[in-house]
Amino acid sequence: MFAIVGALEGLLRKADRTSPDDRQRVLGEVLGSARTLQNEMTRLLTWATSSQDDIEYRPANVDLEKMLAEDVALLRRLSWPRCGKDH
Repeated sequence: MFAIVGALEGLLRKADRTSPDDRQRVLGEVLGSARTLQNEMTRLLTWATSSQDDIEYRPANVDLEKMLAEDVALLRRLSWPRCGKDH
């Protein structure tokens, strides 16, 4: 994707100094990259769709106050040596 954008930006920037043969070559390379990207995105979408049925959804109640207190305590322990003082 980055190569496609970069090639098109370069072609646009140098449009007045680029020969028709060079433009044709760059556009051919961009087209090849775009087709490859399209195929990979299609494969990824197919994989994600086929794997969707394997995902289980099991909602559960969570004690957010307890979870946040544990997270804050952990972060304080991790940041204490860096800060050089007790929190």
